[in-house]
Amino acid sequence: MIDLSKDYITFTQDIREDQPLSIKVFGNLESMVDCYEELIAKAIIHRASLRDPSISEDNQERVILHIKRIICWLRNGDFYTAPASTKYHNACNAGLLIHTLEVYNQLVGLRSVPKFQDVVNKYWWSAVFAVLVHDWCKIGRYESYMKWVRADDKDDWDQKPAYRYRDDNIGRFGHGTQSLIMAMQLCNSRYTSLTFEEMAAIRWHMDAWDIGHYDEVDLAKCNATIPMVRMIQFADQLSITEY
Repeated sequence: MIDLSKDYITFTQDIREDQPLSIKVFGNLESMVDCYEELIAKAIIHRASLRDPSISEDNQERVILHIKRIICWLRNGDFYTAPASTKYHNACNAGLLIHTLEVYNQLVGLRSVPKFQDVVNKYWWSAVFAVLVHDWCKIGRYESYMKWVRADDKDDWDQKPAYRYRDDNIGRFGHGTQSLIMAMQLCNSRYTSLTFEEMAAIRWHMDAWDIGHYDEVDLAKCNATIPMVRMIQFADQLSITEY
């Protein structure tokens, strides 16, 4: 785990851009947290280097405080323990973190698609960053409770852990929009602020599942002109598809 008390970040995970994370990561919460934090740190550093070429993994002074602020915020919330849904995909402890890393793995798999080569060659770490924050809207959204469930082929009922929306889950702006607002509020420095392509990818990551009537034209334009948007949509859908 990244040590927030130090003035630099030491990368311990063997994370290659062209290789998915080891499946072993998903069986250990500590390893998953380590991978996520190092991924988001790498993404922020590489994105910042496009704005200031002097910034690198070995020269983090201008961006380190911003990275630490984001990681501290994540640790103080429930991102690492929250489910990704109440009853659909990854409805379990740490499901949101597991889902996010699974989307990242699918993104890596899409690197070989010819139409995404511009993203891979020029905007890879922007795509990674967008994936890592695409479901921030689910932070603080759910609570656990004990649900009565009828036992199979029996008249007995058992209590099992389940998830539901919190009573104070109000003031939402829609799935993609909420994640985008949270990312823009937190990543608001010169080196962490979002590009238009990143904003579009986060906003439209659910494709037509998260639109109103007047959003159709904007979604269609982004899908047609910003490859990163489609790449992240596909990665998200593939991560929850079972065959």
